[in-house]
Amino acid sequence: MIEAKIPHELPKYLEPGQKHVKQLFSYLWQEKSTKIASYYTFDLTSEKDRFYNINLGKDELSNSLNVDNLIDSGKKFRDLKDISEKDSKILFNQFLTILRTNAISDKSNAFDKIINLFIAKVFDELGEDKQFDVRMKDENIVNFEGLKFQFLEGIDSYESFMKRLYDLYKEGMKEYLQKEIIDYSDYEQNQKVLEMIDDLRLKKDNTFAFIEVFDNKTFNDNCLIVKEIVNLLANFKFRYADKSKSLGEFFEDLLNTSLKQEAGQFFTPYPLVDFMIKSLPIRDVIKQNIQQNRNEILPFFIDYACGSGHFLISYINRVQQEINAKDYVFGIEKDYRLAKTTKISLFLNGDGDAQIIHADAINKFSCEDYSKSVLFSNKDKNEKFDFVVSNPPYSVQGYMKNFRKNNISEKSNTFELLEEINEKDARIEIMFVERTYQLLKKNKFAAIILPQSFLSQEKYAKTRRWLLERFNILSIFCSGDNTFGYTTTSPFYIMRITDPNFFMVSADKLAQKLLGKILVRNLNGQLIKVKIVETEAYIGKIDRACHAHQENRSRWKSAALNNRGGCAYVYLIYSMYYCFNIASSVKGDPQGVLIRAAEPLDHHTIPVISHHDSTKKFHYYTNGPGKLCRALNIDISLNHVDLTTSDLIYLEDQPEISQEEIITTKRVNIDYAGEDKDRL
Repeated sequence: MIEAKIPHELPKYLEPGQKHVKQLFSYLWQEKSTKIASYYTFDLTSEKDRFYNINLGKDELSNSLNVDNLIDSGKKFRDLKDISEKDSKILFNQFLTILRTNAISDKSNAFDKIINLFIAKVFDELGEDKQFDVRMKDENIVNFEGLKFQFLEGIDSYESFMKRLYDLYKEGMKEYLQKEIIDYSDYEQNQKVLEMIDDLRLKKDNTFAFIEVFDNKTFNDNCLIVKEIVNLLANFKFRYADKSKSLGEFFEDLLNTSLKQEAGQFFTPYPLVDFMIKSLPIRDVIKQNIQQNRNEILPFFIDYACGSGHFLISYINRVQQEINAKDYVFGIEKDYRLAKTTKISLFLNGDGDAQIIHADAINKFSCEDYSKSVLFSNKDKNEKFDFVVSNPPYSVQGYMKNFRKNNISEKSNTFELLEEINEKDARIEIMFVERTYQLLKKNKFAAIILPQSFLSQEKYAKTRRWLLERFNILSIFCSGDNTFGYTTTSPFYIMRITDPNFFMVSADKLAQKLLGKILVRNLNGQLIKVKIVETEAYIGKIDRACHAHQENRSRWKSAALNNRGGCAYVYLIYSMYYCFNIASSVKGDPQGVLIRAAEPLDHHTIPVISHHDSTKKFHYYTNGPGKLCRALNIDISLNHVDLTTSDLIYLEDQPEISQEEIITTKRVNIDYAGEDKDRL
């Protein structure tokens, strides 16, 4: 059956949901033996025939109950299309249009409801097509196979439609957040109380209530809104194995438009999130776990105040460059609304299998909310995580009321820093600092955001002392006042330094690992920082260029090379210049890396640049091993110093430099090394 149309009219007949298509479908309904249905036009420009076929599934005509049902005969999983950037913008604008059209001004509440719809939608895609029954208005029951998340025109009543959404939401909450929703399906209800329960279930529950529902009229009005939004979402696929950039941007638009942030609670901007995640030595921890033959190769990661999931999403995207790590990523969120938000945000970014725990992050590890998770422990410490990264809440009035409820006191030994239960104390950030320590494995990493006042105010003095006794601070980063638009407090984050195993590799490998790292020199409290940009490897006794080689007359110099990796080796050349090296490998294996050149991060801190020659660039003063030592005042007094423990000279970690950015050349001025001069 072919229906001919003039070219400019055809688009309106091809638009999904348009009732113009009803004409052709009414013909099909009358002639159920039809095998092919098509719209046809003749393109006058290209002088070509154009056919647009309608996909008729097997037995679709004979099984359809009426024309409306035939038009929308039930979407199948195969019908879902991937969402594009254009689609995401249209979806967002149409969602806002629906809110405006229905005079819905409470966008925060609307966001909560669409999150619930997302949970139902994503769960519906979990098992692809399903068999299910629909009870029609005339009480007849019709069986369908397809997706439940849709309104079946000509078949569904508002009651059957909403009950199906509730069932999907209930199962989704159980699957993704391990929460049992108090609700009863048709199969669990006694027929005598079915109608009464339906009224309570559909007209008093606010799970999908975009407007207040209190009677039949408001129930029907709300159903119209839900139906519009479901029709908006039903055509698209929302569950992906990999990150969908368009879907992620759509959700961020919804988040920024709809979700209000409360006092002490600020969502971390993505540039700061990515900066912190990229600072983590993820690849090094994976390699270390492999080398030490550990049962768990992948690092465990947790954000104990995960909000809308930004840190989790950024971390998973980075780790998946190495390997799929979904079983090693955890988030805790006390706010029920945000826990659901995080889970959906992860799904829409292709990371939905990360584990989100709806719980209080500063409760006892033995609490019931932790009982079925990796967090559970009968001890005061958990010590199961390689990385703790978070932006915990701060300055929250009355948070200690929960301590009383959870039987936490100064005598329970849950927190060392808890001096007394004082409900006027708002410094919840102190408890999160200690919880960070309790979660971390030994010699692992944390990056947390705290208020800048933590650095100087007297009320944090005890916590600062406690922190310095237990952590080795790698870096403190202070951001500008506008980082968080809702507060004038500048945040900073701290990160725990790598353990000495960073240096326990051969010199040629350490030479590459050191590139991009920050070398810090402390001169009477003035920190001079330079970025290492050129290194040179010397691989021990087999290398004629190395001071440890058996034929080298300078063997006496190389005693520092026999130290374990991470110790400084400083020596004098030409009786004029010092050279700074870092030992690598294990103690007794005399390998090392010469730091040949670096770039100043702040030239104002370097004394030799104070009389700067304007004809020279600032890196001129640090672009050779002798110049570098002069600029940083490195001399023989630093020989044997351990960079992992010293306050005089040490390294700050930075993201690993990619192989594409590294240039490898021959070593410089070592002709005396014979054939070894060209080795590295």
